[in-house]
Amino acid sequence: MKRVQKRTHETEKRILREAARLFQVNGYENTSIDAVAEQADVAKGTVFAHFGDKVNLLAAVNAIELDELVAITQAKAETGAKGTPVDDVLALYDPWLDFFARNDAFAKLFINQAGLSAGPWTERFIQACCTLEKAVEALIEDWRERRMPPSQKTATFLAEGAQAFFFNAVIYRLSGRTPDDQSQRSSLKAFLSVWFE
Repeated sequence: MKRVQKRTHETEKRILREAARLFQVNGYENTSIDAVAEQADVAKGTVFAHFGDKVNLLAAVNAIELDELVAITQAKAETGAKGTPVDDVLALYDPWLDFFARNDAFAKLFINQAGLSAGPWTERFIQACCTLEKAVEALIEDWRERRMPPSQKTATFLAEGAQAFFFNAVIYRLSGRTPDDQSQRSSLKAFLSVWFE
């Protein structure tokens, strides 16, 4: 790697590290680009040059963990069904629920750009949603092949519904309709229990 590229990469890493820390400590809304620049020991313009704006900075801060989550999801789906459909699907969704609960601002951005409007991260977020839905579908198909009697419902249909319930649970949590993480998970489990009857 050339010296300039290495310095640029190191600057980006420093900005991302400080932004992540400040978002965690102060919250996204209470963190300014000025504060990020100061903590990263760069000019405000450098932050803008690398990330464009605060929204893109938020997405970039969480993109690595999002990619790790996608990989974990794929690996879990490949191991196949282990329990009931509800338990298996909840086990797939649990890390996502935890991730979004720790990152409310990112969860709102993700839901907005993955389903409601276009944005610079839309394709990446949609791909993550598709991976999650396909993983749910694979688990359901595996479970049905091994344990369920023939059903009129297809694995695709069941996975699409499960995904809708998942995002409903996330939105309820973000809006305050579901008061805490345990209530969110219980609500999702109740939805899935009815759906997989």
